[in-house]
Amino acid sequence: MYPDPAIKDKNEIAQNQFYNDRLCNQVSRYDVNEDNASNNNKISKKTVTVFLGACISVFLLIIIMIIIAVGFGKNLFFSSNNNITDDGKASNDSYPLLDSSQRADRLREYLITVIFNGAETFNDPVSLSPELQALRWMQHEDPMKLDPSTSTEDLENLFLIEERFALLTLWFQSEFDWYDQTNWLTGGYCSWKGITCDAKKSVTRINLEKNYITGTIPADLALLKNLISLNLSNNQLKGKITESFSLMKRLEELFLDHNNFSEEIAFDLSLMPNLAKLDLSYNRLEGAIPDSLHRTTSINEIRLDNNDFTCSISDNIGNLINLVAFTADNNELFGTIPSKLGTLKGLEHLSLRNNHLTGEVRSGLSYATTLRSLDLSNNTFVGPPSFVSSMKNLTFLSLERNKLTGRLPNLSMSLGIETLQIGENNFDSQLFPAYILKMKNLTNLGLNNISLTGTIPLDIGNLTGLAIVNLDENSITGTIPSRAIGGLTSLKLLSIRSNFLEGRLPASIGSLSSLSVLDLADNMLTGPLPYSIWRLTSLRKLILSNNNFVGQLPGSIGDLKQLQVLNIASNALRGRIPDSIAYLNKLLLLDLSYNFFGGPIPENIGALVDLRVLLLGTNYDDRDSSFGFDGTIPLSIGSISNLERLELNQNRISGIIPAQHGRLKYVKVYDVSGNIKMSGTIPSNFVDLPHLEDLIIFDTNIEGKSPIPLCEIGVSIQTDCTKIVCTCCECNN
Repeated sequence: MYPDPAIKDKNEIAQNQFYNDRLCNQVSRYDVNEDNASNNNKISKKTVTVFLGACISVFLLIIIMIIIAVGFGKNLFFSSNNNITDDGKASNDSYPLLDSSQRADRLREYLITVIFNGAETFNDPVSLSPELQALRWMQHEDPMKLDPSTSTEDLENLFLIEERFALLTLWFQSEFDWYDQTNWLTGGYCSWKGITCDAKKSVTRINLEKNYITGTIPADLALLKNLISLNLSNNQLKGKITESFSLMKRLEELFLDHNNFSEEIAFDLSLMPNLAKLDLSYNRLEGAIPDSLHRTTSINEIRLDNNDFTCSISDNIGNLINLVAFTADNNELFGTIPSKLGTLKGLEHLSLRNNHLTGEVRSGLSYATTLRSLDLSNNTFVGPPSFVSSMKNLTFLSLERNKLTGRLPNLSMSLGIETLQIGENNFDSQLFPAYILKMKNLTNLGLNNISLTGTIPLDIGNLTGLAIVNLDENSITGTIPSRAIGGLTSLKLLSIRSNFLEGRLPASIGSLSSLSVLDLADNMLTGPLPYSIWRLTSLRKLILSNNNFVGQLPGSIGDLKQLQVLNIASNALRGRIPDSIAYLNKLLLLDLSYNFFGGPIPENIGALVDLRVLLLGTNYDDRDSSFGFDGTIPLSIGSISNLERLELNQNRISGIIPAQHGRLKYVKVYDVSGNIKMSGTIPSNFVDLPHLEDLIIFDTNIEGKSPIPLCEIGVSIQTDCTKIVCTCCECNN
């Protein structure tokens, strides 16, 4: 509670009266002494002088005390420093009085007339709402000391009050410090971080993206009547988007993407006649796309991706005559695509990826000839894709993962395409489309699982801008054309798995210095791996499994230091694992199973600390004693703390299961079956492996009693029941 200046004035008067009475008493006593002295005729001039000096001193002292008392009453000796706590919130303690209580009352009464919820906003002083904190700060700590009493002479002062209050509610509602708080809670708000004003000091733009703002959007942001652009994207805002946005008549851009907003959109978008760009993507919004959006004819860009909208797309979307971009990927949209989208003459970008849209794409969409990018992937569209044939301006087309049928789309009029993804559909079997070889701007080609036949055309080598080629799961035959592949020097991903390719892997593959992923699994390729492949130092995934490659792994394999996946299983490779394998310290998966590798497993394999899957099984062949890993299991494997699957089955390994492997806290499958020279018992500390699901030890000489807790935690133990005493074992005699 703040002192009343009127009461303080009364205290000053009483105090002054006290000093006057005291002075009079002193003078009276002096008069008595003077009478006595006159009787004795002993008064000197010096005594009179002392008396007059004393009176003057007392009078001056009274004047000084009055000045000091008035100064304290008017707060003339208080500093104007902000009384803000460390977290930027207004303190609930008493504030130093910068202004009179009358100004504070006027400020409160004026704001009640303009804020969104009226007097109700300030009725609960205990809860310290953001609005109440903003009001108290403006009343008692704001260095601007704005006062609505000047409104009759200076109307500009009123919008300064309203806009300052609106911005302060955004500040005080946040639960944590912002990343960048430059100049907030200082002088004029036009210098505050993220705030842009016009010549009249009215806020026109707010850009506070990526600033870790938490809480909810305050309704009173609507007081910013001249706001044109609001960008609060990439923050931690949550809750319902305030309905007061409907009052922002001049707003042209609203970016609230990458937050945690939820519930349905409740504000009336049609009341925002200037809105041009709306981005609500990457939130948790739900319900239907509001019909008011279809009446906002000024809008040209709508982004609703990655929410939980569950509705169909209304035919009324055809009313948005200025629409240029509409994206609603990764929602729960259903129904068909409205044909009226084709009537939007300015539509350039349409993306509805990963929804539940069905049916044939109506021919009306074929009239959207201005489309530059179209993404309908991962839905359940059916019928022929003829609707794209007239879209001559396309640069991006993705129709993959649908149920489209008939012939491949005729794109001979769309030779400017840069990305073409039409894989995983039910198209008729046909040869590689010739028109694709004329798309000189093509960088991303996805023709996987569409029943392609024939060979890889030699002219594909002329598409030198290609970065991604995916021809998986077709019926392509023949060899990999050396000259054509070697010319694709921009390639980062080459995947032709599950076809009928034969012959050798050409040495020209080594010229693809940017190659990150090479997947040729499940073909009939033969011969040794070209030495040039080990010079592809950008490789992250090398997958050559299920072919007929022969030869050995060279020591130079250790140069592929970016490698995360090495899968060369099911070939006819032989020899030892080079010690340099330990240099591949980014490996997540190593699969050398179903080959003819032999010799001991390198002890330094434990250096692969990020490894999740280690598969070295089934390298044994009784036709040759050099086939199959031998020696003991390296103790260092126990240091691969993130290992989830270990398969060493069907080799010539001897010795025991190392107790050090009891440290593999994430292992789910531990398989040493088929190593008849292994002996010993199940380590007792295997009961401490919380994720262990399968322990496979049949066709070994491991014996003894299985630790009872292994059964109690649900581990499946596959063993020879004649050697292991176990109540939960699966017998593989």
